[in-house]
Amino acid sequence: MRPSESAPPEIVEISGASVRLRWKKPDYDGGSPICGYRVWYKALVDDATPVLADPKILDEESMVVRGLQYEVPYVFRINAINGKGFRSWSLRSEEIKCKRSTDALE
Repeated sequence: MRPSESAPPEIVEISGASVRLRWKKPDYDGGSPICGYRVWYKALVDDATPVLADPKILDEESMVVRGLQYEVPYVFRINAINGKGFRSWSLRSEEIKCKRSTDALE
């Protein structure tokens, strides 16, 4: 079986055009260990297409998404993968906007 749906990612920090996300493992791994995660984000503007934040499968439960546009609202979703495949996307995170700043996340 595939893993259960993950909770929405948590917005940990916003700095400049970057956002640090964190999430928890799904409650149920589907009987097979979780192999990794994908992160999706979308600008909440007309005709915006969802984007994978990284083409690789992530093996950690956090990520910094860089290169976002200032003053544009964004939401984020994650999904987990195990040996049986990907689970559907989580619910959306809270909506955020990046503000101009000289700080950058590392």
